[in-house]
Amino acid sequence: FGVAGRDSVNQQARVLPSQRIVESLKKQKINAVFLETFDEITDYLLRETQKGDVILVMGAGDINALTPLLIKKLKNRENPPNPPYQGGHQTPSLIREGRGGLLKNNESLSRHTQFQIGGPARFFCVARTSVEIAQAALFAKSKKLPFFILGKGTNTLVSDNGFPGLVIENNTKGIEKQGREIICASGEKLSFLVNFALKNKLAGLESLFGIPGTVGGAIFGNAGAFGASASDHLLWVKFYDPAKNKIVKFTKKQCAFSYRESIFKKNQGIILEAGFGLAPDRDSRAIQEKVAKIKAVRSRHPYQNCAGSVFKNILMKDRQSLNASKAPAACRQRDEIKVACLIENLGLKGKTIGGAQISGKHANFIVNKKNAKARDVLALIAFAQEKVYKEYGIVLETEIQMVGFK
Repeated sequence: FGVAGRDSVNQQARVLPSQRIVESLKKQKINAVFLETFDEITDYLLRETQKGDVILVMGAGDINALTPLLIKKLKNRENPPNPPYQGGHQTPSLIREGRGGLLKNNESLSRHTQFQIGGPARFFCVARTSVEIAQAALFAKSKKLPFFILGKGTNTLVSDNGFPGLVIENNTKGIEKQGREIICASGEKLSFLVNFALKNKLAGLESLFGIPGTVGGAIFGNAGAFGASASDHLLWVKFYDPAKNKIVKFTKKQCAFSYRESIFKKNQGIILEAGFGLAPDRDSRAIQEKVAKIKAVRSRHPYQNCAGSVFKNILMKDRQSLNASKAPAACRQRDEIKVACLIENLGLKGKTIGGAQISGKHANFIVNKKNAKARDVLALIAFAQEKVYKEYGIVLETEIQMVGFK
């Protein structure tokens, strides 16, 4: 269950605020989470719950305001108000130079990333359609500005100096089922896509349950967990190519997927929508049990003020596998070496530099403990890389995307 960070104005709350309550419960082996805002609470519940779960809301003060907000978001998850996504079908002739959404100057990016770290973007806008995305990109091109596509701000570390160009927040929506295929807008949350598939009795995406971020971001970085990746059931991707001012459709093969990599990391194509080919759910009970196990594992991950896994796990087939024998046996699982295990084995959990800390819950996460700067996170990354290389001869490669760094 979650404990909101909005302390009621009463004597008991002054003596024992929410964070201390959560800490006390955790010491008793009770799974509690501290969430500071209603948005954080609803996002957490949307990610962690599924149809059939019971949510009990209790508290004081303005806690009653949470219920209608949560109900609204749950209804939108089950029955999205947006029509099936048609953005990828816009013809290039309809795209003209302009600005997508409302353009802002010097918008602080710490407000738009899960790390809550980062300086200002020179320009910032929210794009709600593929046309707005294209218009924003063309605006940047016309002004000879770099641009960056931001989803939900996961897996991203923004420089303390910010970003010198245009940041486009992708808020495109829409999803539809066509037989065994699901077509989804890139701006939808990955958790929404997974739940949509489960609701429609389609199997294949359940291993991605609980991964934060958008569908576009998951494709961009080929996100994955529990032996599965976003590309496993992907059929095709439509993206906008600003250089040619046209929409292009790539097959899965053309996307050149590999472990946490895709062709989109190497070019300026902007993912608009994608199709996923899934199988009928022939064993709902087994899938629900699998999801329950994944939820249990993810409950042990830090949720607040972090970007997700910092380092890629080491694939045994890589050249670095020559040093695999130096890694503790417990860290070698199937075909990869678990980086979290390496870091934890060196006693680095809780290591703090500035306001950033290697999480005490999971060693492959860095959390913004207290007003951390990007430089604090970079220093911790370098520290962990140095220690792991010195001990095991293994080079750690970052998984999070660096934005605004020279």
